[in-house]
Amino acid sequence: DVWIFPATRVRDKPTDPFYFYGSTFRWYDPSIDAWRITWFDPTRPFELRQIGRASGADIVQMGEEVAGVTRRWSFVEITERSFRWRGEASRDRGADWFLEMEMRARKVLTS
Repeated sequence: DVWIFPATRVRDKPTDPFYFYGSTFRWYDPSIDAWRITWFDPTRPFELRQIGRASGADIVQMGEEVAGVTRRWSFVEITERSFRWRGEASRDRGADWFLEMEMRARKVLTS
């Protein structure tokens, strides 16, 4: 995946802390029955490794940064043409979570 958030055409100032360029690599690891995920933003630089699994109809990815912040990224309300993504963080190993970012994505059909 390649993430550019928000789209460059709608950015006000390039230094906003929630402007991201990122790439995701994921691969299934049968030894843990889960997906291994590496996400990175080369402009910061920032890397996050996560383990992703199905949770009911959702997909939940969990990972811990070097600084001890646990990140939970959830793909919810998944349909054939859209999903909602929630990025949450915890500084106490998951006892309390706070929402950092939420996005709604949809597939654009082209002819």
